[in-house]
Parts: sequence; C-alpha cells; structure tokens
Amino acid sequence: SRGWLAARAADEPRLEVVESPENRGGAGGFEAGLARAALGAGDWFVLMDDDGRPQPGAIGAFRDALARGEGARWDAIATAVHYPDGRICEMNRPWVNPFWHGRAFARTLFSGGRRGAFHIADADYEGGAARRIDGTSFVGLFLSRRAVAAAGLPDGRLFIYGDDVIYTLGFR
Repeated sequence: SRGWLAARAADEPRLEVVESPENRGGAGGFEAGLARAALGAGDWFVLMDDDGRPQPGAIGAFRDALARGEGARWDAIATAVHYPDGRICEMNRPWVNPFWHGRAFARTLFSGGRRGAFHIADADYEGGAARRIDGTSFVGLFLSRRAVAAAGLPDGRLFIYGDDVIYTLGFR
C-alpha cells in the first residue's frame, strides 16, 4: 500500500518510491524502476520482486566481489533463487536458449516435455562457480550500467510474464 511504502521511505532515506498513475504490471514496474535507477550514479543495479528477499549479506558480498574485480567480465549476473525452505524456485531457474545450443535443443526435443531440458541443473546451484546462461528471471538479477545502456529498458508494455525472458535474451 502507499502508506506502507511511505513509512519505509521515511525510515530509509536512500529509498525512493517510484509511483505510476496506472497499474502497469510487473513489466511496467521493472521498466519504470530501472529507468529511475539509471538516472543515479550506481554502476550496478539489482532487480527483485516484491516477494523476493536477498539473504542477509548478499548485497554486501556482491559489492565485495566487485571490489576484488570478480565481476569485471560480466554485465549481468543471475542469482540462485530459493524458497524460504531452501528448495530451488523453479520459475526463477536460469536457462539456455535451446535454439542456440545443439545439445540443449536435442534434450528439449527428446525430453517429452520434462522440465530441465534447457534449464540449468541442480548441480549448478551447488558449485558456486559462474556459468554462462542465455536467460533468467528478473528476481535477483544484477545488471551493470553498461548492460542497461546496451539493451535499453525492459518492455513495460508486456504487463506481466515474458518481459524478463525477452530482455535477458537480448544480452547475448
């Protein structure tokens, strides 16, 4: 609610509430929020949904990794999204585009519709090592200013669903 947001903004001077005169859905919110954030001075932005919460210390750990130069070769970084009970949140599982990768295409074609043919494996969540992906959800997505400058803003006209798929495919 507007009152809840106003109270949070009053408690945290770094928080700026961006409002829209109409309901533009998640896609419109990501578009408007990222447009406003891009006016600031930050080199990186993190996107998250209203029901997504980073683990305590996650943002600080990311900032520390950047200071060590670990993010220099990446323009966008997807995070592991888990439910509060620790299970992997399937709707936020990163993936590779099966039309760009022959093996993923074959797995998708012959999987009988099973999930996982082109999504990253559970083992990818365990190792902690970065790997290339083609798409992910906006939940827990770190974007460099350079990535946003190159890709533009997400398409807010999509209202809900698919905006993150189309947007992240454009980074490759």
